[in-house]
Amino acid sequence: MSAIPLRNLYVMLAFAGLDAGTFTARDIGACDFDQEADVLAHLVNVAMRRLFHRGLHRDYMEVEEEGTLPRGRIDMGQTVGRQLTRRGRLAYAFDERLSDTDCNRVLRAGLRVLMGAGSVRGELKVQLRRHLLRLDGVRDLDTRTALRLQPAVPRGLALYHPALQLAQLALQRTLPDEGQAGDAWKTVARDEYRLADVFERFVRGFASYALAERARVSVKHLRWEVSQADEHRARRLLPQMRTDVFIDWASGPPTVGECKFYKNPLSKSHHGIHERLRSGHLYQLLSYLRAVAREHPTRPSGLLIYAQVDEPLWERWTLEGFPFAAVGIDLAQPWPALRETLTRAVELFAPNPELSGLARTPLARSPEHAS
Repeated sequence: MSAIPLRNLYVMLAFAGLDAGTFTARDIGACDFDQEADVLAHLVNVAMRRLFHRGLHRDYMEVEEEGTLPRGRIDMGQTVGRQLTRRGRLAYAFDERLSDTDCNRVLRAGLRVLMGAGSVRGELKVQLRRHLLRLDGVRDLDTRTALRLQPAVPRGLALYHPALQLAQLALQRTLPDEGQAGDAWKTVARDEYRLADVFERFVRGFASYALAERARVSVKHLRWEVSQADEHRARRLLPQMRTDVFIDWASGPPTVGECKFYKNPLSKSHHGIHERLRSGHLYQLLSYLRAVAREHPTRPSGLLIYAQVDEPLWERWTLEGFPFAAVGIDLAQPWPALRETLTRAVELFAPNPELSGLARTPLARSPEHAS
């Protein structure tokens, strides 16, 4: 696979956050995607603001003290061993909720790094400093120590997920020899399931943002067609049908999209000569299209979106009676070209004939990535 620039990773996380509800369309609109560190700092600022609004995570920790008015459990061993009773004092221990947790240490380290980045705007650094001050009582860690931590996100505090992920990216980008793709991308790329989830949310969030005036973009749960007598048992045994992307156009039939991230999205034929679309992906999308068709008077369209194909992929057919397209999104191309490619992809089946006609022709590859 080609190396993916850090800026594109930040953009993907931004739109994935929009889909998850962490960021708003206004937050995305305020991003200057031409400046890597500025984008990351902006997203961290938004994530931290949401996190503080929900409440900072605190954990119970045992505190040991001595004094004349004990709290909690009296430690007789310490009291006798240190002969504290001679001075009228006792050793004791109690549990206290403190903010000095691994999660908050990573956040503090990430904020500190971004504040030192020269490409981050001054007014944004002011916001980051305010967040840093609110983490008073949380220990400072150096970059490598903070990255070695693997903090578990507290239950019920899902907003920590994006905040921690962004803070870790801020820390990783400061390490030496990160190259164009950076250690941040290498960390994500090692986990294919995590990467597939980011890509799916990125496409869905981008489509929601780009098509806001013309369509509603969501996930749709579909139903199998089974007899009423068998419905209860079938529901327990049949897998769920959940679309990755469902574009409900303001006028016209909907588009059902599936997002796939594979190292080799096309499979070899039996003789190893020709490359073909994976049959499982086609069968899955066709099942979804048939389920949607039962609920709509006009036939829906199907869109199969692959990330990181080695060769350009942009095919449009009628498949089993359904309008269908299979497209590849090169995540290694510069962000302006990536944005244009993805826009054309999600608009392939737009009811507006002019937009649909514009999107029929695949984009030429960027000269700097033509090799």
